Amino acid sequence: MELDFGQEAYAKDFDSFMRYYLTVKTGEIPKSKDVYETFKKYVSSEEAFESIDALVADLLAFARYYCAIALGKEPDKALNRAFHDLRALKVDVVHLFC
Repeated sequence: MELDFGQEAYAKDFDSFMRYYLTVKTGEIPKSKDVYETFKKYVSSEEAFESIDALVADLLAFARYYCAIALGKEPDKALNRAFHDLRALKVDVVHLFC
């Protein structure tokens, strides 16, 4: 995930990614300061993945979606243009589609 984000974006955007990931997975938007606790609660819940490998694979897939949409790292030029247009709206709600 660090490689997908890149050093600078990882430090700047990873917490936001985790917040959006948890929103998609739990149906509730955690407060920024509660992301770590919310994540711990999520992975220990009944809906948690059957293995750590499955959890990490899911996180990686969603991180790649996030990087493509929110950070402009989509290799398909037409999709990247569409994502650029969404980012130009300057609304964070579009990131929830990751």
